[in-house]
Amino acid sequence: MAAVSRFDVRIDKTRGKCAFAACDLIPGDEILTDVPYVFSLRRAQRRCDYCCSYSDKLLRCSKCKLQSYCDRSCQRSAWKVHKEECKNLQRVGNRPSQTVLLMARLVQVVKADSGYQNVGFNLPCGLHELQSNHKQFSERARGLVIDIMRCLGNYLGIQNVPSYPDMLELFGRVACNSFNICDKEMQSIGVGLYLKAAIFNHSCSPNCIAVFNSTTLHMRAVKNIKKGEELLVSYIDLMYPTEIRQQMLQDQYFFTCDCTACQERVNDGQMGSIVCQKCSGQILRKNRTSFQLCSECGAEVSTIRSSEITELEEDCKKVLDDSESHLVNLNHLAADNDESLIIQLSRRLEGTLHAQHFYWIHVLNKLADIAICQQNWRQALNYCEKATPPTIKYYPCYHPLAGVQLCRLAKLYDWLDNYSEAIKYIQQAIDIIGITHGKQHTFYEELQEHKMDYTYEAKFDAINQNATK
Repeated sequence: MAAVSRFDVRIDKTRGKCAFAACDLIPGDEILTDVPYVFSLRRAQRRCDYCCSYSDKLLRCSKCKLQSYCDRSCQRSAWKVHKEECKNLQRVGNRPSQTVLLMARLVQVVKADSGYQNVGFNLPCGLHELQSNHKQFSERARGLVIDIMRCLGNYLGIQNVPSYPDMLELFGRVACNSFNICDKEMQSIGVGLYLKAAIFNHSCSPNCIAVFNSTTLHMRAVKNIKKGEELLVSYIDLMYPTEIRQQMLQDQYFFTCDCTACQERVNDGQMGSIVCQKCSGQILRKNRTSFQLCSECGAEVSTIRSSEITELEEDCKKVLDDSESHLVNLNHLAADNDESLIIQLSRRLEGTLHAQHFYWIHVLNKLADIAICQQNWRQALNYCEKATPPTIKYYPCYHPLAGVQLCRLAKLYDWLDNYSEAIKYIQQAIDIIGITHGKQHTFYEELQEHKMDYTYEAKFDAINQNATK
């Protein structure tokens, strides 16, 4: 057993290296910080390709004109990686996708370190020790690897692309162990491979959370953790019922979660609940294809209606998945069309899916996005007010997405000059973000500034009201 920071590394026969608490921890304790072994950002973002900061005044590389930086300092710091990339980018004339660029960087690093065995040899987990699961890849995933190899051949040169078996294994290690690099609002801006953090296993009831400051990953405790207890994070969004979470984990990570939340199917009934057609009460979900009796009038759900609900949920999944895909791939024309599809979908959901149904919550947040873009603050507030209570209910006590939701609600109240409510919700956001991000994080400091502004505006508003009496 080797003690590293506040965690110990232990070896499990089936799961490989795992992380366990080396001491008692309380919510907010930082367990580790980690920098990416390799990372890449999504294309066409106004972000520095070194530090990931957002800016409208980025400096483009004068040679390839495809990488951008905050200033000369970031450009110089990035040159070690960009030096070879710059030549490749000049030759191909366009920037590869996020995945291709990440794999290209990893291939070059492995080559520079003279093979897998030497990558991260001095870290808790080396590259060669990461789970790959490539033998369980579907034909579609194998086809994706072939497509990546074609792109790498064009970008790096065919002679620099690993063999298909090696590439399959390497891609498997990335797919099963990489982290989405997120901005302060937990929106993905890129992907990175973190060799320290990679040893943390999954739970749908995690006791740790990973957040980012630039590309640096910070792992913090979000529960009271006893010495010797395993440290666990969530690999997926928890705003889904057990069956869907299990499918997501199986599709990408090839395992079935047996955590307490999955065994007890916590919140599944509410997450899949619908509105009673007789009394408008809540009907809880029993399983994927059936429902319990109405909690208020005892009405049953017919087989026909159950099938209609399943079809509606499938439509929700398609619209939401397409919308996310269009945003990621910067398909603005399709994204504009998605707005009308989401609005049409919301009309079908109203009075059918209960306010606590997970798809209704996702749609409400999309509707709030649309209303904010249109500067319709009151409508956005209406959607956000509906989405916030179940969001707080379904996420763990300290979860950054719960903090982000509360921050959003506070901003909307501020824009509508309701400063008392803005102060209430920004304080709730501060309480969460202080634990998940830490009090030195720029997001926490920004929330504190918002609270000061709201408090000042409330006092100024009160003075004006007294003056008019």
